[in-house]
Amino acid sequence: MPKFFLVQVACVIVTTFAATGCRETEANAPSSSRAVVGSQTGLTIDAGVLFLDESAYLCVPFQQLGIDDSSRIESLISSCDCVRPSWVQYLSTAGKRKPAVRLDFDAAKSFEGQSRSYSLAVRTKIRFVNGSQQSFDVCFVHSPPIEPSDRGD
Repeated sequence: MPKFFLVQVACVIVTTFAATGCRETEANAPSSSRAVVGSQTGLTIDAGVLFLDESAYLCVPFQQLGIDDSSRIESLISSCDCVRPSWVQYLSTAGKRKPAVRLDFDAAKSFEGQSRSYSLAVRTKIRFVNGSQQSFDVCFVHSPPIEPSDRGD
């Protein structure tokens, strides 16, 4: 079975459990090289590995989400309270302002001392000013950092 397909299946399965077990948090909007695959919600982004004890963020351009740059966001909702979504802009290499969704992942202080990794997924729902909605999933491995080994294991 191709590795790409396995990642997609794993993300969809994890997303189903993670989205129902997390409570929603909301962030109001102001007046890349990640793998993106199809999912039940439209898009799944593979964010790789996030360390348990470190804060991190992922910034996803509207274009990568299939959203027109002129779209106006009313609110962003995360399926997990450890992820805070927000609307941001960045300067493209062509010198133009471009919109994106930024996901801030909080450090998981409650997992200090853990020696186990977790496969997780977070669903972000976007509500637009015109009343339409769109969602996407971000899959990642939440792992404690470990010291590299000379043996490679």
